Amino acid sequence: MSRIKKEHIIDYIKFLYACKYRRSAPQELITRWSQVPNNRIDLELKKLYKHWALTESEIESMESEFLIEVDRKDTPIDLVVMVIFSCVILAILLLLIIVT
Repeated sequence: MSRIKKEHIIDYIKFLYACKYRRSAPQELITRWSQVPNNRIDLELKKLYKHWALTESEIESMESEFLIEVDRKDTPIDLVVMVIFSCVILAILLLLIIVT
């Protein structure tokens, strides 16, 4: 069973296509995949993987790589900066408390 969900299927197809063909996926392909119902995504991905003769380890690797990228994109940079800034401020305050 694939770990790719409906909300990421278009980006995943673009990712797969770029990995395989080293170019952008055609709009027709993107349109077709955008119309795949949620309950058929696994089946359609299995067909694609079989057509491309991908092994289980290749599938796992590609899905993992894609999902790592999704996780990175889902973490807003503003949140990261805010957390780092807060840690710096906290460290300064602790130093001031220790020194005084």
